[in-house]
Amino acid sequence: MLNHNCEPNLTTLEFLVVGKEARARSTEVGMPNVPRVGFFARRHIRKGEELSIDYSPNSTSSTSLRKVIKCECGSTKCKGWLF
Repeated sequence: MLNHNCEPNLTTLEFLVVGKEARARSTEVGMPNVPRVGFFARRHIRKGEELSIDYSPNSTSSTSLRKVIKCECGSTKCKGWLF
């Protein structure tokens, strides 16, 4: 499970798998490319530490968020809201 944190220890990268094998598999299910999301460490993660991502990574302040779900991550850089 990945929980939210305004100072997460993981980041995501979206990419498409392309190539002969990917095209052959994806045509079977009617998709031209196969979308994937990769998770990458932003810093050293200690053994047993909870993994976290930012649920609204492109929002840099609470003014750009819709203010639907209050954030309680406890981070010193907390934006105050998840969405």
